[in-house]
Amino acid sequence: MPAQLASTEEIITAYRETGSVWKAAKRLGLCGQSVWERLRALGYRLPGRRWTDEEHQELRNLAGTCNLSEIARRLGRPYGAIATKISELGLSGRVRMGRRPVSLRGTGLTRKAVRRLIQELPSFSGTITQFSRQRGLSVDLVVKAIQKYEPDFWARYSQDASRLGSKECPNCGTRFYPLSGKQRTCSRKCQAHARADRQYFNGQRRFTVGLAEGICQICERPRASLSSHHVWGKEHDPEATFLLAVCQGCHQLVSRLASNKLVGDSAFLERLIIYASMRRHGARKPPGYHVIVDVDELTQEEAGDSTW
Repeated sequence: MPAQLASTEEIITAYRETGSVWKAAKRLGLCGQSVWERLRALGYRLPGRRWTDEEHQELRNLAGTCNLSEIARRLGRPYGAIATKISELGLSGRVRMGRRPVSLRGTGLTRKAVRRLIQELPSFSGTITQFSRQRGLSVDLVVKAIQKYEPDFWARYSQDASRLGSKECPNCGTRFYPLSGKQRTCSRKCQAHARADRQYFNGQRRFTVGLAEGICQICERPRASLSSHHVWGKEHDPEATFLLAVCQGCHQLVSRLASNKLVGDSAFLERLIIYASMRRHGARKPPGYHVIVDVDELTQEEAGDSTW
């Protein structure tokens, strides 16, 4: 059933009966992302739900053939949730990241529409929640759209509208003016990051070695985007005590090597480096390569006070 032929009533009914965006999409013959965007645009409450075994298997099936954006679209779950689950299942090395989808897509909240809203908002006597409801919009999406397209206006508006003093965002450290006592972060984006931090990094992501400096700890190059890597793996370090900042390319290399049973074999690593160098240089190759890899696991006494 094409997306435009599925009525709002059919989408809501399918979601209520199945309890899952993904299952509702399968019933209607749509993509999960389409159903999710339609429900969010309607302001329909979408509570968090546990992953099922069926969804886990579908994610594994898609991991080798689709990029992360496409997987999120098919399963009808947020991009960040898919990325976290892929990391938890150890599938990072099999998935192409792709371009992160714009979550405001399909809501009608374009840059032009947001500019119209911010012309009306200052003269509105009620709260932004009331302002959004009068226009049939979700307050979450309105705030997210303004923060995305008009961040300077949002900073001025929140300062004028807030009855509370400024506070520091626990995620990014910037000062902001909360509009209610329940607001903990400066933006919806930081709220999502803080939630992911609590769920996957035990609230320790900001202590990741190299993250504040913006330096990948493997290639030692400055990078605009860095991931927090569990040195021992999340399953062996649930408290997220040992985290390193790594770029996307290095993260994929580490994940792929870690899944190979021969990673502790010195001869395997030597051959891997030689053939990778030959493939890299091609016809411009030097006369030859001499590679020595010595992998020795140290005892606690040999390691001394070093934790790594």
